[in-house]
Amino acid sequence: FLIKIVLSRMRQKLLELGANTIATLPKLFKSRPSFDGQCHIHVSDFFEGLKYYGYNIIKEEAVLLCRYFDPNATENIDFEKFLFALRGKPNASRQATIDYVYSKFDKKNVGYAEATELRKVFNCVKHPRYLSGELTEDQIFFLYLKNFSNEANDRVTKKEWDDYYAGISVAVPDDAYFIRLIKNQFKVE
Repeated sequence: FLIKIVLSRMRQKLLELGANTIATLPKLFKSRPSFDGQCHIHVSDFFEGLKYYGYNIIKEEAVLLCRYFDPNATENIDFEKFLFALRGKPNASRQATIDYVYSKFDKKNVGYAEATELRKVFNCVKHPRYLSGELTEDQIFFLYLKNFSNEANDRVTKKEWDDYYAGISVAVPDDAYFIRLIKNQFKVE
């Protein structure tokens, strides 16, 4: 019960920091020095990552999180389990839209979409930094790609896509708006 309260408080604080915060947590955790290539990082990296996003955890919360996400006291957090507990899973209609839009770019069903294919239809004309003239469409697309990985990558895997849009889903309370948002971003009907 207490873990739900801690996660709820944490979710709210992270959402206050920006809609993209929860969406980019997987990328942040994967960039930590102790990332094991799977879904585990050392507890110190876990808490430093949260602090990086402006979430200063108190000792009692840290103890609860460690007990829950590292039940064997290995000092490694299963951040996949943490992310699922924090953000949940998009409902069926949202996930269907996430899958549908992704399928437009992974036509051969190989598990990744080429950035060049995404760029052809990526729509950023309503982005505030584009409207102000601060950034070009290509610069905004580059920033968008950085949401998925810290590395210069020309591909977005299905897992990265699902993680990102599950995080965005938490920040958008209305199903119809969420679906329209994703479809409009890539000019998909």
